[in-house]
Amino acid sequence: MKLEEILSEGEGYRQEFKEGLARIDRAMVGFANAGGGTIYVGVRDDGTILKTPLNNRLRAQIANIAAECDPAVPITIAAIGPIVAVSVPEGEDKPYSCKDGFFLRNGATTQKLTRQEMLEFVVRVNRVQFDRLIAASVIYPRDVAKAAVRRFVAEASLETVLADVGQEQFLQSLGVAQRQRGRLLLNHAGVLFFAKHPQLVIPHATAGFTRYQGVDKTTVVERKLYRGTLIEQIMELLRDLQRAIPTGYGFDRELRRQDLPHYPLVAVREAVLNAVMHRDYFENGAEISVDLYADRLEITNPGELLPVLSLETLGQRSLRRNPLIGDLLYRCGWVEKLGSGIQRMRRLMDEWRLKPPFFTSGGGFFSVTLFGPKTMIDVTALPQLAERERQFLAEQNRIDEPFASRVYQSRFAVTLRTAQKDLTHLVQTGHLTREGNGKNARYRFRS
Repeated sequence: MKLEEILSEGEGYRQEFKEGLARIDRAMVGFANAGGGTIYVGVRDDGTILKTPLNNRLRAQIANIAAECDPAVPITIAAIGPIVAVSVPEGEDKPYSCKDGFFLRNGATTQKLTRQEMLEFVVRVNRVQFDRLIAASVIYPRDVAKAAVRRFVAEASLETVLADVGQEQFLQSLGVAQRQRGRLLLNHAGVLFFAKHPQLVIPHATAGFTRYQGVDKTTVVERKLYRGTLIEQIMELLRDLQRAIPTGYGFDRELRRQDLPHYPLVAVREAVLNAVMHRDYFENGAEISVDLYADRLEITNPGELLPVLSLETLGQRSLRRNPLIGDLLYRCGWVEKLGSGIQRMRRLMDEWRLKPPFFTSGGGFFSVTLFGPKTMIDVTALPQLAERERQFLAEQNRIDEPFASRVYQSRFAVTLRTAQKDLTHLVQTGHLTREGNGKNARYRFRS
């Protein structure tokens, strides 16, 4: 960025002006704890430039200040004309502090965090993990459900290990129990997997399923609340979803008709498991909700994406809010490979010729939406259509309406004239409707 642009933009969320090095460590940790930014040394708040040449002595001073933060703040230092730019990336080891405490960039200012704000920030960046916290009221063996332990051992094929070390040592080896003052106590993960009554300790650790008649919440057909251990909730919820999801038909890659559920059940399972593993269990005012509409399935859990993740990188980077819960689900075979669920959902929806899963994060929640099929026609019984035209009709579940002829053109890499000709034929044969003419023409599938 040029100097003129920097000065005209002024101070903001990602840049701060400093006359000198006084309190620059606060700005460093503030940016590192937020989304990163740049500190310009040699500029007054009003944009007046104070010539500050970058020499070895100044470079060393700035580097030492960054190194003395806890943990050290990674920075890069460069000269921009008569001023010095200190670039601070978003930190990967939050929270960062300096000798004056913890700071966070908020708007155009760097603010010191209060004790309560600091506690909330530590939880938000996943430095305190709910599943590892000890539940002091849950004691072994009084509060442990033997049936839950046996089921986990069977599903994880750990019978030999249990026989060798005994149940008490086995629970400790899983990381779900810890001996304190002569008693074996369960942590929250242990409660959610092995306690007799998990909701007595964590009342909000439940899931709800609602089936609606149409595409909104006007008419409820079925509603159910799931309690018990996480495994019990998952099994019962998936059974109900398998029963409730309609069955229709679709087409494989060779356009062969096949009877299928409206959604790939493995993708549904992945979405449910993702909600269980990544929900924010510190949030006690909401539960996992699964809503089945006529045209879509929505799975929502309390807890937005962790700050180091984004919707754009979802499926490429993996950071588990509840790593112990994820590990236990992996051990007992519910999760095939940790961190691969998002990619598996996308692949399965593509194989089903459906739109890709739609993810949202905001307002304290994360949601996955699986879009179901529209009213289908049997393209295998349409000999009057060319192969390309039948292929297009088979893809209608992935195409937003109304669509222009360029959608058809790009899908088959044909000329615009060929696309318009094919679409006109589909209109003439009654498979599409057309709105408008020429370049403004838009098409819809005829149900």
